[in-house]
Amino acid sequence: MGVKRRIPIFVSLSVVACGMAAMYFAQQGNWGWAAFLICFGVVLDGLDGRIARWLKSTSKLGGALDSLCDQCAFGVAPAVVVYFWHQEKAGPIFLLALLVYVCACAYHLAVFDEGFAPDDKASPAYRFIIGLPVPVAAGLLVLPIMLDLQFGDGSDGDVWLHILVLAVASYLTASSVPFYSLKDFKYGNQLSAITVLLAVILVAGIIFRPFATFSLIVIAYMLTTPFSVTAFRRLRDAAS
Repeated sequence: MGVKRRIPIFVSLSVVACGMAAMYFAQQGNWGWAAFLICFGVVLDGLDGRIARWLKSTSKLGGALDSLCDQCAFGVAPAVVVYFWHQEKAGPIFLLALLVYVCACAYHLAVFDEGFAPDDKASPAYRFIIGLPVPVAAGLLVLPIMLDLQFGDGSDGDVWLHILVLAVASYLTASSVPFYSLKDFKYGNQLSAITVLLAVILVAGIIFRPFATFSLIVIAYMLTTPFSVTAFRRLRDAAS
C-alpha cells in the first residue's frame, strides 16, 4: 500500500482516536474535552473523503473503514459520553434510548454502504444524503452538553431532554428524510474572498467560543431540513 493510500486511512483512524479519547475524558468528568473531541472528529471525518479524492486514492477498503470509524466515533462514543453525563440519573428508558440510537447509526451506515447513496452526479439525489448523517447526529447528541458548558453551570442537565434528543436523532438517522450533502460542494473564484472570510470567522469561533460555534453549526444544519426535503422532491419530480 502506497503512502497516498495511507494518508486518508490515517485520518479515518484519527476519527476513532477522537471518539476513544472523548469516552475517556467523559469517564473522568472532563466534559469540555469530551464534547470538543466528538466535534473535532466530525471535522476530521469531513476531510478524509476529500483527501482521498484529492490524492486519487479512493478504495473499497477506505470506504468500509470510514463506515466502521463513523460507527465507533459517532455512534458508540457520543452515546457513552451522554451516558456518563447522566450516569446518576440513568434509568431503563434512558439506556434503551441510547441503545436505539447506536442501532440507528449502524443501520444508516449499512444502508449507505449498500449503495443507496448515489455516485452518479447527474442523479438528483447526488446532492443529498438519505437519513441524518451520523456525524451530525453525534453533534446533535452532544448539543445539550455544549450549550450547558457554554451558557449554563456545567451540571448534568435534564435527562428527559436528552431522551427526546436521542429519539429525534435516532428517527432521523434511520429515516428516509433527505438532507443536504456537502461532498460535492464547490465554489467559484468570485466566492473565494467570502469563503476565506467565513473560514477565518469559523476558525476564530472554534478557538475562542468552541461550544457556541459547534452548537451554531449543528443548529444551522438542522434548520436546512425543510429546504432539503423541498429541493429533493422538486428535483425528483422533475427527473421523473
